[in-house]
Amino acid sequence: MTSWKRLLWKPSVIISLLLILSIMGIGLWIWYDDSDPQGGQGFLCDNVEFSPIQNASGWTVSGHNTVCSGFGGSSAIYIYVHPTGQDENREFLVFRYFEHGGANLPAIEWLGENKLSIRVEHVSEITKMKSSIGSVRILYQVDKEDYPRAR
Repeated sequence: MTSWKRLLWKPSVIISLLLILSIMGIGLWIWYDDSDPQGGQGFLCDNVEFSPIQNASGWTVSGHNTVCSGFGGSSAIYIYVHPTGQDENREFLVFRYFEHGGANLPAIEWLGENKLSIRVEHVSEITKMKSSIGSVRILYQVDKEDYPRAR
């Protein structure tokens, strides 16, 4: 091999390695940026807010759907039960699940001053499910879960 071919080959290898490392770094950054456990908006994620539902006892149920368009896409539902007038946050998160097929929004209804019903037909995976918060008892009906938690 002549010396000019050897010189051409070495920079192309270096450029190829730098390109591969750059692509991996961008992918890692996107994954890290969109891994917020509260489902916040990120580089590839948007939130769709649900209308809050108040009861007469001073509690509000609210939530959002975080839809991400990254590798394969995903959609996670976050439901909060919090005192009326306070913002939703990690402390008030009562139910979080990944949707199955993107069309399974929950049916939420106050059954009384301290009883809440949350129903969803089909989910991929439930990652949080609290049975109560403060004086509010939460009843769940999940018809089908693809990846059930160990109970």
